[in-house]
Amino acid sequence: MKITYITNARIPTEKAHGYQICKMCEEFSRAGADVELIVPTRKNPIRDSAFNYYGLKNNFKIRYIKSPDFLRFDKFLFKKAIYLNNLFFLIKSFFIKIDRKNFIYSRSPEMSWIFSVRGYKTFFEAHIYPGSKKIIFDFFLKKVNIVTITQGIKNVFVERGFDEKKIFVSPDAVDFEKFNLEISKNDAREKVNLPSDKKIIMYTGSFYIWGWKGVDLLIELSKNISNEFLFVLVGGSKSDLEKNDNKNSNLLLVEKVSHDIVPYYLKSADVLILPNKKGDIISEYYTSPLKLFEYMASGVPIVASSLPSIKEILNKENSFLFEANNVNDLLEKINFVLENKYEAEKRANKSYEDVKKYTWKERASLILCFLNNFYQKN
Repeated sequence: MKITYITNARIPTEKAHGYQICKMCEEFSRAGADVELIVPTRKNPIRDSAFNYYGLKNNFKIRYIKSPDFLRFDKFLFKKAIYLNNLFFLIKSFFIKIDRKNFIYSRSPEMSWIFSVRGYKTFFEAHIYPGSKKIIFDFFLKKVNIVTITQGIKNVFVERGFDEKKIFVSPDAVDFEKFNLEISKNDAREKVNLPSDKKIIMYTGSFYIWGWKGVDLLIELSKNISNEFLFVLVGGSKSDLEKNDNKNSNLLLVEKVSHDIVPYYLKSADVLILPNKKGDIISEYYTSPLKLFEYMASGVPIVASSLPSIKEILNKENSFLFEANNVNDLLEKINFVLENKYEAEKRANKSYEDVKKYTWKERASLILCFLNNFYQKN
């Protein structure tokens, strides 16, 4: 099987989607597919190759297509820069030579439509269903096979009249071996320079401090809590840290670290927090956070928001769920974890066992079966 993964993204990028794209290409290739990733040229502060930057096996090809990068002028063009980038890469796609036998896989609806029109067997991976672009999505994707990362996204497609049989739900995943570290909590803390005498409450990932990820809840909570606690938030940008002149001794903000270091941070924690907020459709129904699966593989107790998207994976047997946006309930669940070590360990062990079916290898295998089934029927 030959797969051409084509998408309009800067590769490599600091953001999670870049890792997810490249990791899937690696695992498709490990499973026996001949894989090529096609992306546009973009001005990139990262000088390393995607393989080195993400720590991946160099087992697939990356083809860079020359395309104007209007994001360099975003101060003048604003949102038009994104529109122009998409438009010009879309035009370029008309002239990209790809074997007709290849499967086309993409996270771009426009790109999926272009190649389906050109007669290719096309698959679109959906991470959202944008409310402002429902008509556009309907137009571009009606004839395309779809992979969604949550049941919530699939439900919207079906409600919009898409064929349920052409939609496959496949949540995100984890590199289990990388996050399943055999290291003690104290040794992990020494590795990442965290104190051994604190109860560490941790969040990893992008901040978007006033957005739906809920980091603001943790910052608020840290201001009114005993100094025996230390809230460690790992993954902020320089601007995130600059915006928060942190004089709170209970809060430690850590700039984004190498993907290889994240497992040590997770292992150093007493509790891992996934504080997604209600009131945002992405947070409630569409997100399948990479950090969720990384948390599970670490074997550390998880306290997470009780939202439909999160509950597709977590439950009361493998985590501790709190009422989204409710700081008091969040604190209550954190205290329960710290005061009930047996129950905390029991649920953490269940989470650790549950995540074994959510590896990148397993995800790639299931999606390839979906692709193969299409191939056999056609």
